[in-house]
Amino acid sequence: MSYQLNNHAGVDGISAAVIKCIFKSEKTPGIALIPWSRCIHEVESHHRFDVAMSVFKTAERDKKFIFSKSYHRLTPSHLYARSRYKTPAVNRLTDLARL
Repeated sequence: MSYQLNNHAGVDGISAAVIKCIFKSEKTPGIALIPWSRCIHEVESHHRFDVAMSVFKTAERDKKFIFSKSYHRLTPSHLYARSRYKTPAVNRLTDLARL
């Protein structure tokens, strides 16, 4: 949900836009893309970051973090080559494991 065009560019994308919109009347907080496990650890330990954006809610994470209402939704899809498959090779998520 977030990206950087290069190492010198700011963070863009849906998650960054939400943060910038929330704080537009104040100074926008720092937004950084760091490795996922470090991000979760630093938010949980209140070390460097206070918020992790675009986190999938699980029972374990629900015990540790406060979640907002969802601000985006993903619709899974897949592409296939008709020259290779006469019909789609995927009918349910588990079918992807064998491909």
